[in-house]
Amino acid sequence: MSSLNSTMSYPILNESSLNFSETTVELSESQLNVTESLLYDDEVQEFDNEEKTWIFGAPLLLVFGTISNILVIAVLMRKKFRKSSWGLYLTTLAICDTLLLYMFSLDSWLQIVFKIWISDETVAGCKVYRFVSYFLIHFVAWILVAVSCERIVFIYFPMKAKIVCRRRTACIVLGSIAFILTGVNAHIFWTFSLTEYDGFYYCDLVDNIAELMGPQFVIIFLWLDLSIASLVPFLFMVACNIAIITRLIMSDRQRRAATSDGAQKSNTTSIAIMLVSTSTTFVILTLPVAICMVLSLNDEFTSTGNNMDNLYFAKRIAEFVQQINSVLNFWLYCLTGKAFRTELKAMLCCERFSGTPGVSNAYVTRSVTATTAMEHNPALKHMKVNGQNHTVKNGQEHTKL
Repeated sequence: MSSLNSTMSYPILNESSLNFSETTVELSESQLNVTESLLYDDEVQEFDNEEKTWIFGAPLLLVFGTISNILVIAVLMRKKFRKSSWGLYLTTLAICDTLLLYMFSLDSWLQIVFKIWISDETVAGCKVYRFVSYFLIHFVAWILVAVSCERIVFIYFPMKAKIVCRRRTACIVLGSIAFILTGVNAHIFWTFSLTEYDGFYYCDLVDNIAELMGPQFVIIFLWLDLSIASLVPFLFMVACNIAIITRLIMSDRQRRAATSDGAQKSNTTSIAIMLVSTSTTFVILTLPVAICMVLSLNDEFTSTGNNMDNLYFAKRIAEFVQQINSVLNFWLYCLTGKAFRTELKAMLCCERFSGTPGVSNAYVTRSVTATTAMEHNPALKHMKVNGQNHTVKNGQEHTKL
């Protein structure tokens, strides 16, 4: 009997243990549901923050960016800067920045507010939109590389700069960059199209991309885009900026040692500082997007859905920060470029010229001094040929950009 009770009591104990296990499982599922709910709430909060950033930020970027870039173009088209090579580079940069603002900021704002996708309406629109967007992103980066290299020539080889750094040369450089980038991005016209996903059409790589371009095309395309838009320009601009800043510091020390009161910064130095600040700001503001692109290529990082969601949110914020770069150039020119500030003030005050076009204040001072000395010293009159003093002419050639 005791043995029977023991035998009968065993199933009861086992059933209780089973019920306890089921309760434990139920509690675990409940905890899992709570965890999933919390994660979902975090995702919703991140999505709301991203939407608010673009809803309120995009109109501000468009308004301030458009006004700023129009002012940049207006100043650089004045007679003083119109014939300079760097003026052509910065004018082209301002036009590209304006186009990028309307292609990305306006497009993101329309998607969030009105649920309108410009690139997803037609196949032709998809291909053209993708090509122009990639082309402009690459073109802006390499314009700044060209400007940085030109400043290197101006500062380290000032005599050759008169021959090399001309507006005609700038046109050839810009045309060559545009031609190369057109060839690099030409594949977009047959690798991108409207792709169906869950009943909707999105502008993305075609479904048979592996058969059309090879199994490794996506990885090659992402690395190529990353290198052209970010990595290689970063290396060029950082190296050029370090070289320029080093030479400017050395020149400033030599100038201070040669004069007791310290000489005024030359026009070339002022423009170099302005362009260095522009390229440095570009590197800083576009670096987050480059980091997100590198992380997206890492399979270990993107193996979990949580990392993918966080990366998407970070990339969207980084893209917004990148758009700020298209607005800041005007303020950087005003802050660091004395010649630009002077010409802007002259334009806003409706003055035709802000002094002698293409000639720095230092040249004007030397011209007056040389003319006065010649008038008081008849021995210098034989240096005058065709109505122009050689001292004045040499000063003009030395200071003119």
